[in-house]
Formats: sequence, C-alpha cells, structure tokens
Amino acid sequence: MVGSRAAPRSIADSPVPVDVIGGDELSKPGSTDMLDMLVSAIPSFNVRAQPISDAATLIRPVNLRGLPSDHTLYW
Repeated sequence: MVGSRAAPRSIADSPVPVDVIGGDELSKPGSTDMLDMLVSAIPSFNVRAQPISDAATLIRPVNLRGLPSDHTLYW
C-alpha cells in the first residue's frame, strides 16, 4: 500500500501495483478476524502476535513485503 498526498489518480495511472480484494475473497477462510482474512488473501501481508508487558496483553503488528511494521502504511 502506498500513501500519497498528491491528487487522486486512477488504478491505470498508478506507478505501483494495486490489488482490490472483494468481500467474497475475504469470506473464503471462514474467519471473523479481519487480520486473519487479510493474511489468507494477501501473500505478502503478515501478522504476528507479540506479547507486551507481562504477556497478559498482545499486540498484532502487521508488515507488508517483509518491511517492519513502522515502515508499513495501512488503514
């Protein structure tokens, strides 16, 4: 995913590939967790549970194409 503050452009004008994932593709794995659905639909999208503090709380940072989560733009 690429973020930009430039004027909107069409998919045909985009300098990078754009994937559109429909609801039917997301519903295939049968999960109700959005991150799990995205992991199954997008090969380069990864999520892992990471404990913080006393391991009673987990965060689930995402990464795209192997980039660290602080270098990945998502919404």
